[in-house]
Amino acid sequence: MQRRNAKTRATVSKETIIMRNSNDKTKQQKKEDLIHLSRPMTSKTLRTNTPFPPYQERNLVFQKNRVVQAAAPYVVYELEITSWKPDAVNLPSGFDIMAQTYNFYRAISLKFHYNVASNEPAVPVKFGMIVRDIQPSSAITSYQSAIDSLETGPCTGTDIIGQQSGYSIFNSVEHKIDLGSVVGNRLEYLSDQNYRALTNAVPNQAIWLAFVLVSYDGTTNLTNGAFLEIHSTIRTQFYSNKSNYG
Repeated sequence: MQRRNAKTRATVSKETIIMRNSNDKTKQQKKEDLIHLSRPMTSKTLRTNTPFPPYQERNLVFQKNRVVQAAAPYVVYELEITSWKPDAVNLPSGFDIMAQTYNFYRAISLKFHYNVASNEPAVPVKFGMIVRDIQPSSAITSYQSAIDSLETGPCTGTDIIGQQSGYSIFNSVEHKIDLGSVVGNRLEYLSDQNYRALTNAVPNQAIWLAFVLVSYDGTTNLTNGAFLEIHSTIRTQFYSNKSNYG
């Protein structure tokens, strides 16, 4: 009988130790769970040793004021809207900051509006904006080719304002264009490496935004021309984070 009791006591003691250890583990586990829940639930795949993601899109803004004039009945004023680098004349605000962080850039869309005031004293003027992947100033070489450019897309269409004595001022609506539509389609454009560049260089191929101005009668030279103001926002991709490459 005594042996049975001893065996029973040993079994109870062993079970008691196991239960105590189990209770202690449960408390420890609860503590660990509490600590785990208090930490940010960040996926390992999202962790990075840099404060910037490998890819960003930013709206770059620029404004240009210009007197557009020429000793001819037509004139073209153009801007490269896909070519930016820190020493560029038409550098949009914000590009230099992004260029410090990323290796490459590509402009993907354009949004703009513009204002025009005639400075011609005796003849109304006709005008519009065009977007091309061929440099407009080299393609427009006559009054007729200037008119043709305003009648074929992508373009804003044409408008007319009177001579200077009337002080006619034109304020456009906002225009938007996906740059992929200029070269064919978005997929073709985004996969073409000629339209991207290092942030300290320009792409091999550019896209231009151009203002085309012609005299209404087709013969009077635009010696005084017109005052032009352009407000533009260019949606731009930046990628290949420099800090990831030493």
